[in-house]
Amino acid sequence: MFADNWKISLRQVRRLLILDIFGLSSLQLPGLLSSMTGADGLFGLLLGMAGGGLMLWLIQKNIQNIEGSYYQYMKDALGQLTGDIFMMFYYLYFITLSGYVLYQAAVLALTWLLPEGSYVWVSILLLFLAGYGTIRGIEGRARVYEIIFWFLGIPLLVMLFLSLGEVHADYWTPIFYSSGLDILKGGVDYWIFLLPLTAILFLKPFCKKSEKIASCGRAALLSVTILNAAIYLILLGVFGTNAMGVLKRPIITLMSMVNLPGGFFTRQDVIMVSVWFFALFALMHTGIFQSALILKELFHESGNRCSVCISLALAFVAGMGFFANSFLVECGRGSCESGTEDECCLKPMETNVDFKEMKVAQTTGRRLQPGRVIYAAVSTDRGRKGSYATTIYDDGTVIKRPLYGEGKAGAKELFDHMEDLRLHGIPVVRHRLLPDGSLALP
Repeated sequence: MFADNWKISLRQVRRLLILDIFGLSSLQLPGLLSSMTGADGLFGLLLGMAGGGLMLWLIQKNIQNIEGSYYQYMKDALGQLTGDIFMMFYYLYFITLSGYVLYQAAVLALTWLLPEGSYVWVSILLLFLAGYGTIRGIEGRARVYEIIFWFLGIPLLVMLFLSLGEVHADYWTPIFYSSGLDILKGGVDYWIFLLPLTAILFLKPFCKKSEKIASCGRAALLSVTILNAAIYLILLGVFGTNAMGVLKRPIITLMSMVNLPGGFFTRQDVIMVSVWFFALFALMHTGIFQSALILKELFHESGNRCSVCISLALAFVAGMGFFANSFLVECGRGSCESGTEDECCLKPMETNVDFKEMKVAQTTGRRLQPGRVIYAAVSTDRGRKGSYATTIYDDGTVIKRPLYGEGKAGAKELFDHMEDLRLHGIPVVRHRLLPDGSLALP
């Protein structure tokens, strides 16, 4: 039987940390590294891991001197005022982290699982579950994630193994092509994804054999880095640098392209979304737990209900802030809210569009410069034959470009089908088949 003593084992700590740093990093980091460094992204991962190792070394040095809670240690070492200031910085970090991960988890759920759902209600439900788990204590939370750890990990490893057949090793070149500054930026990006490891500082009172808790961080860092490196190589070998650099969630797009033996599932990507959904929820839960713990100690609360409620409210506000800002919203509601395809709606800075100029043109009737791109998207959930990059120009021209060689045959079939309909007297939009295999629509 389990003992309700508010203590968790080192094994549980390791699994919690792996879930915390794997979910968000594997979801967003490949696209970031590819757009900055291409095939040199692996060096960014290694540099970020070195920064994470240094951070864990500093954490271990502090843990060796902690007798009770980290907050008490900070007060004893730095004084009451300075200790409180440091705790407020930690609190703001964990609240911001919770809000951002809440935003990512809600968008993921709305994109792939609940396309007709409401962002506000999905966020409230996730926060309610996180609040309930926090009030119940860390032990129950650790038990749950320990149980689902391999239920999430084994399908992921199987899908990654099956995707190896789609890898083109020549996409892994050229290497040593990026500048040292770009690789350094990639390393800093990965290090930022590793910051949740600072939660180790607060876990010593809750951990059995707490003197070894820093080793759990090192094990999690090494495991996640190896997994992220493998994912990066696979994604790079399947999509190439350019395509992966514009995909918002390339790993989930990959899951939709894997051909399962027997063809039992046609939308296995929806099933695999649960891996990242639970990992993101675990990270959000960690942020709520840590922020409530800090607030409880700052105000010397006997329980934790008030601290949890305040932290939940602030996390909701932070999440709404991320959602409300268009430069952080990943896809416009009008074009990418459906979960049936992974369309990457490019932001203004990712195209050569002057959106202020386009707004003036819409109100005055003045034409933009010819050939100006006003929309671009990548759809890759229909396999290699049905994967296209779609570009819309200001003159109304639409170009659909196959991302793979197999797609040229699909474009030709579509063109022939449309011509056949036109010859039978059925009104259709005229298509043009371009020499490179792309389709042009007026």
